[in-house]
Amino acid sequence: EVIHSLSEEWLAFCDHVEKVIYKELKRTSISALRSFHNQLDRSWLSHNGGIPTLSCSLVFTSGANCEIRPSEVTLTSMITQVPTDILAFCNVIDGLNNDDLQKDPEVINLMGNISNHVALAFREAEECKESLNKYLVDWGDRQPPLVKEILNAVP
Repeated sequence: EVIHSLSEEWLAFCDHVEKVIYKELKRTSISALRSFHNQLDRSWLSHNGGIPTLSCSLVFTSGANCEIRPSEVTLTSMITQVPTDILAFCNVIDGLNNDDLQKDPEVINLMGNISNHVALAFREAEECKESLNKYLVDWGDRQPPLVKEILNAVP
């Protein structure tokens, strides 16, 4: 009977430890997601004096055109991989998986906001690119000297 009682206590203790570990993994994962989200949030960055961790550029190409680099597909792929890796962190312990974590309302909200920040940044970059391309086409051969010099330097 003593052994049976100890085994029940042991199982209860193991269950308690597993819950504590999962709770802390969840807290750590959400904290990491929040930090990554903040690095993409312009208002948070400007309010906290932060510097963006990722950026894209408008690059002049041959043919008096410009494009966004890295491409939206490339940058989006890079950005979406980070939260995936953060959530996969919970899979390091047997018996725990990130399925419950992915259903957490805060995680869902952060993931949606991360996607929205990326989409907004690319919409704005695309608008800038289209505006600049319009001027390049409209100027034709009458481009200002500095623009001609820049475009002539493009390989």
